[in-house]
Amino acid sequence: MSIEQNFEGEKPNMARAPKRERPAPELKNPESDEERIRYIKAKVMRLIAGKGAFKEGINPSEKYSMMREGVEEVRAELEKDPRLKSHIQEVEVLLGAVRYIATMPQIIKYKRELKAGNSAITPEIVEEQKKLREDLIEWTDFIKWYVLQNEGNPEYVHTLVSALREAWGNAGFSEDREGLERGIFQELASYKILKTYLKSVRPGSPREDARHAIDFWGETEDGKALVFQTKSSSLFRQAGVFGREDIARLKEEVALRSAGGEDETREVFRDESGNIRETELERITSLEEDMENAKTYAEAKGAKNVEAYLMVVPGSSFKMDQGKFKLSPPKNVIRGLMGIAGGEKKLVM
Repeated sequence: MSIEQNFEGEKPNMARAPKRERPAPELKNPESDEERIRYIKAKVMRLIAGKGAFKEGINPSEKYSMMREGVEEVRAELEKDPRLKSHIQEVEVLLGAVRYIATMPQIIKYKRELKAGNSAITPEIVEEQKKLREDLIEWTDFIKWYVLQNEGNPEYVHTLVSALREAWGNAGFSEDREGLERGIFQELASYKILKTYLKSVRPGSPREDARHAIDFWGETEDGKALVFQTKSSSLFRQAGVFGREDIARLKEEVALRSAGGEDETREVFRDESGNIRETELERITSLEEDMENAKTYAEAKGAKNVEAYLMVVPGSSFKMDQGKFKLSPPKNVIRGLMGIAGGEKKLVM
């Protein structure tokens, strides 16, 4: 039968052949960074896929459990592999990236939903959310400090970051990738800036970050104790370093604007369905509470005359380019830190 006859008559059998399973990943040359990293990533994603975590219709809680279970199994297998004995940190970075994307959908994003008075939120759920945030921070901390540790080898960092991006894409998080990366690298940018202008800087622990809003501890040359929460965006809508007085002034402005019904499009944060999840006033109030919480905690730990700050370093100020972390510190941030710490240091990247 000719093609023309077939179009006019019966339709040809267009049934697809069964999809062949991808061959199991192999590692022939464990000393090749690219081959080894791709092997680890493939092992992780293959086992998680085998758990059914990527099937359509899986709710976030089930997906989270499947991915966590898969991660633990593949870790046990990879840690026993003698070829990877000197690359365990690399294994942990890739496993951390998968745990990160598995955990994100479990996080309750809007703080108003965790406050007292919400009948759907029990004390147990609040505590579970804090623990999830601690886990999330622990994994992202490990990723960013590992990148910092290896920044002298941009080719290696590029291979590693590419594998993280592929893992996030394979797991269905392609659209969220930029946000995921920004969350990791924003703190790396903040650390580099703070290290330049302060006498000493150290990151807060995952517990201090999740429960007391402390991303970094700092000390000035004249002994002032500082705690920082860092973000890539804020209600100030500009880069800078903002103290508690700045936050109080902004809160007053927001309250006046809300009372007058002005600029309503700025006053609410909505979910994908358009439902109001948090107002601008609620968000600035939460920030104010975070700053007070951080200061109180730091003083309880023995810090004297401590001050708490919000430092905003926009995503446009930094990027990972072919394994090289490029940073252009905003002038407002530099001015703010020099006002706090004094001095005329310049950051050269």
